[in-house]
Formats: sequence, structure tokens, C-alpha cells
Amino acid sequence: MSQIRKFLILLELTFRQSKGSIISGLFYLIMFPIGFLVAFGSAFKDVYIISGTVTMYIFVTAFLITSQTVSFLKYSGQLTLLYTAKIRKWVITLSSVLYELIFNFPVIILLVLLAEPIVHTVPNWPLLALTYVIGGGYAFVFGLALGTGVSVRTVNQLSQVFTWIFSFFAPTFFPISLLPPFLRYLALLEPTTMISQELDAVLSGGFSYQYFIGMVAFLIVSIITYLIAARRR
Repeated sequence: MSQIRKFLILLELTFRQSKGSIISGLFYLIMFPIGFLVAFGSAFKDVYIISGTVTMYIFVTAFLITSQTVSFLKYSGQLTLLYTAKIRKWVITLSSVLYELIFNFPVIILLVLLAEPIVHTVPNWPLLALTYVIGGGYAFVFGLALGTGVSVRTVNQLSQVFTWIFSFFAPTFFPISLLPPFLRYLALLEPTTMISQELDAVLSGGFSYQYFIGMVAFLIVSIITYLIAARRR
């Protein structure tokens, strides 16, 4: 049986187990963007508020969910059991987290649509989707590498620490040009920087080649990191 067939079977099982959370997921999908804009709409001054929030959805959520899911699968023994059935670890993990990741994108779309008349964004939708795929892709792989490469207890600790660092110690909600020159180079080493700065361009109707290339570079680095982590374990 091919890995794709095994993935589809695991994905079907995951969706069946998640039926009970569909109603709450739909409620969150509709109400969170509305509540967010009602609470903070008057504070919006530029597109970085939206790009930063979307960055949180794209990277932080995918990274945290993936690393925690791998940690749980390792702790419960499911990862080892399925791996002995010759199902690759990334296939097992992706089938478990894809449900959550699918729900994220409609939330992003609704948030951008509702914010458009407030912040006056001009979103480029195809590039927004591409940014979501690439950014979410390397967030998933980085989370997979963390969950695979270290112990369960360490995963729980490091995933929380990295989430705070990538959220608030990077130019996520403001342009990188506001940082002192020596900090800009350090900021480029944080994966959320590429997503947020690219989103700023995309939500303004443009496109940043340098940050897009940076995202592709992070995707390659994440794959290499995972391969190293997988071999160590």
C-alpha cells in the first residue's frame, strides 16, 4: 500500500474522530474574526496589525499544533505503532494536524475580508494562498523536527518558548526597518519575519521577492533539519 493511500486512510479516521468539534470549529471560524475586529478595530492604523495576526495563524499555530501532536503520538505509543506498519512519521503527523490547518485558512480569509474596509488593504489572494502554503509548510516541518528530535517533556517546554520568541521577539507586527541595523540581521534568522514582511506586501497588493525567497530558503532548511532529527531518533 502506497504512502498516499495510507495517508488518506489515516486522514479519514482523523476526520471521523473530529466530527464532535465541527460545530465549535465553525463557531470559532465565524465569531473570532468578528470579535477580534470589534475589540481592536479602532486600534488598527496600518496593515501590519493584520499581517502580524495572520502570521500567528500561519506559523505559530502550525508549529505549535504539529510539535504537540508529535509529542502526544510519541507519548501514547501511536507513533511507534504506526511507524512499524511502514507509515512514515510525517505522513502520520500530517494526517493528524491537517484538520486544524484546514480550519485556519478560512479564518484568515474572513479576517482579511472584514479588515479590508478598516485598514484599506488590497489583498493579492493567490499570493496570500501561496504564502500560507509555504509558510505553513515550513512551520509544519519545523514542528515535526522538534517533536521527532527531542523528548516529550522537552518538546512541551521548547514549543512554548519558541512560540513566544517567534511571536513577539521578531518584527511580526511592525516593519523590519524600525529595528536598529544590527538587529535586522538577527531578525532575518527568525522564520516569522519572512512571513510577516511578505504578508505586508501581499496585503497591500504587491509582492516581495526577497522575503519570498527567504520563505523558500526556510522551507529547505526545515526539511534538512527534519531529516537530521529523524536520523538521530
